[in-house]
Amino acid sequence: MCSSFGLKFSVFDLTTSRAVEIGSPKFHQPTSAPRGFALRPGSGHLALLTRVSGKDIVSIHHPTTRGVQRSWHPETVDAQGLTWTPDGRRLIMWESAAQGHKVLFYTADGHLLNTWSGPSAFEPEEKHFDLGAGVKVCQVSPDGARIAVCDHTRNVCILDTKPATASMRLEHSAAIVPKNTVQIWQEQIGDAQLGSAHTFVKATQSVSAPGRVSGGSVETKPSRTLAVFDASSTLLATALEDWPSTVWVWDILSSELRAVLVFHGSISALTWHPTQRELLSITCEGDGYDGLVFTWDPLSDGPKTIDFAAQLPDAKLFGKSQVSWLNWAGDSAVLLIGDTKHRLMVSMSESDTCGAPWQDAQRSDLTMTTGKDETQLDPTAFAEFDEDLSNLDMSEVDDTFAFKKI
Repeated sequence: MCSSFGLKFSVFDLTTSRAVEIGSPKFHQPTSAPRGFALRPGSGHLALLTRVSGKDIVSIHHPTTRGVQRSWHPETVDAQGLTWTPDGRRLIMWESAAQGHKVLFYTADGHLLNTWSGPSAFEPEEKHFDLGAGVKVCQVSPDGARIAVCDHTRNVCILDTKPATASMRLEHSAAIVPKNTVQIWQEQIGDAQLGSAHTFVKATQSVSAPGRVSGGSVETKPSRTLAVFDASSTLLATALEDWPSTVWVWDILSSELRAVLVFHGSISALTWHPTQRELLSITCEGDGYDGLVFTWDPLSDGPKTIDFAAQLPDAKLFGKSQVSWLNWAGDSAVLLIGDTKHRLMVSMSESDTCGAPWQDAQRSDLTMTTGKDETQLDPTAFAEFDEDLSNLDMSEVDDTFAFKKI
């Protein structure tokens, strides 16, 4: 937890109710704080980026006591984030875009292994490419073999982690031509009273990705650059600031574009399922997108629309909706959608025979959190049980959980 104004970074031990406080975390805002710390896979060591006297400091903290075990000044002027590789062998950092292209690869004890200083120029007009703005987004694949690096151009560089060299560059073009290997889906907004307001049509002709809206009296949020690998590390979904309402899905093994999803609203989040491959959820910003979630996979007939707000009383949202995949052991993928007052579980399965978390709980009387059988109460509990229920107000029973299948 980060305190106000970024004065300290606190780590709470829920078993002992104690906290360890670390001063001067570099990032403390909700949108930037996750880039300033990372837990090492397997061991649980905490890597934290702080800044003191105008210099970046990386510290490695013990997984239990959170005491400092190692710290050093990285070779950065203004580092913008750090992350571990999935095997925990490398700590990756990236420099501010104002300092050019620079991604650094450190060992867990702070030794610099490699430095990537940007792609080599591919075209004559790119001879001064190294003088441009640098890294904007740095995303490691789940298998740790590759890193997607987005800058301020319309390209995404894919690095091989071990040699720290660029293996491919994914070029995003404004005009997209449908092929047998490339499917293009365009969102169509209709009348909600007549059925689904958001449907998708497969394009059969060349499509131009919509650009950023300029001018006007309505203040819009800045566009985001996103790059996310799927669970198999073979697909990469990207969204660029130049085309904020378009999602590009790339096949990393063949270095080819596989799908383009064109929306009317700006893309706010792209999230692949944590374990099931090639299953993507998309959320957008703008009028008419509150409570809407879109899911896509390569075998589907276009993105599917999930209207969370329509399942609520009076179809009214309380605050901003949040979406996440539920990581459970069942076969069907499950989305957890909610606002500040309601929560909804949505099964992606089209068959009623596939299991769902709430079905497992009802069938075996197991809780979804612990798996303990709560039906067999301790005999001592019955000794204190009062059978007189006359003092209880049972005029209205509140159903804590309400599960619906969409």
